[in-house]
Amino acid sequence: MAWKGVVTNAGKELLNTMAEGRHTMTITRAAAGSGSVEEANMREATALKSEETEASIISATTDSDGVTTFKVQVGPAEEAEYECTEIGLWAKVDDGDAVLFALHQTTDTGINIPTKANYPSFAASVYVKHEIKNDGDLTINIDTTAYVSQSTMDEQNIGFCIENGLVCQRYWTE
Repeated sequence: MAWKGVVTNAGKELLNTMAEGRHTMTITRAAAGSGSVEEANMREATALKSEETEASIISATTDSDGVTTFKVQVGPAEEAEYECTEIGLWAKVDDGDAVLFALHQTTDTGINIPTKANYPSFAASVYVKHEIKNDGDLTINIDTTAYVSQSTMDEQNIGFCIENGLVCQRYWTE
């Protein structure tokens, strides 16, 4: 399954605004859909072709080269199952309106998303990457209500502790 992702023209405008001065860009949400646009038109997209459901950003990590990897989780469909072929990330700068920042779509078969009635605990994870380098601040809204594995939670907690010079301990309860 191959996916292609682009920062949209509106996303580039956000990055340019953020780079002009001390602004904060916030990745506000993610969504999954069943449509697609021609590859040549991906950057012009302002919405998913056929948005089906909200998705959850459950983690985000940035490597030393400035590449941020977002782990996006797609839950079960409310009404009818569908084939997830597109993922979108929305962002805003400061208090501005959120726009489609990035569009990712498959060039092959998508992910079959079953209904909540048939598979209430279903969750599919998709990793999307973007290089975001500038002098502004990047904030990412992590969905704390999503299902996450213990390793994902530990990874995020340990990263937070390291960045802030804290000692982390993990406690188990029975």
